[in-house]
Amino acid sequence: MELSTNQRWALPLIISGYLVLAILYTLSTPPLEASDEYKHYPVVQYVQTQGKYPVLEPDKPGLWLQEGAQAPLYYFIMAGLTAWIDSGDLEEIHQINPHAFVEPQSNNE
Repeated sequence: MELSTNQRWALPLIISGYLVLAILYTLSTPPLEASDEYKHYPVVQYVQTQGKYPVLEPDKPGLWLQEGAQAPLYYFIMAGLTAWIDSGDLEEIHQINPHAFVEPQSNNE
């Protein structure tokens, strides 16, 4: 099956458009301010400092909340790539964006 000239340009055009939008989103969102980055980075920092994946405890959810239950490969890779960053004061400077955090609602409400 041979593609027409229009079809040959469609895929590169779609990919280019996606890349432009992705770069604009990345540049317009401050670091650690996307909706759940404030929960992902503490997992990375825990892996960096402890050398293991966090254990979830309902009474002590940690700064990562439910993000510590996700697949660990991303966090181990990011811990290796960001190991040079001093994050020893994370607990002191960690802030939750109240406009990005959605409280779970109980069924009784």
